[in-house]
Amino acid sequence: MITVAVAGGTSPGLGRAVVTAIQEYPDKLQAIVLSRESSKIPEWLQQTGIEVRKVDYNSAESLYAALQGVHTVGLPTPSR
Repeated sequence: MITVAVAGGTSPGLGRAVVTAIQEYPDKLQAIVLSRESSKIPEWLQQTGIEVRKVDYNSAESLYAALQGVHTVGLPTPSR
């Protein structure tokens, strides 16, 4: 099983689309959403049961702790 940390996964648009796509492969992929410490967890995400890890993106220690057990990081960014 590959664990994917999705930075920005709480966003209602692209982040949600990435998390939803990962959920389509429950035998192969597991999503973990990274969220800023000050951000609220949206209701749609709470209902999925996906783990949300609060992180301070300005702290190497916080990022290190949040990425324990993660194999890859997904950064949903809009195309330009």
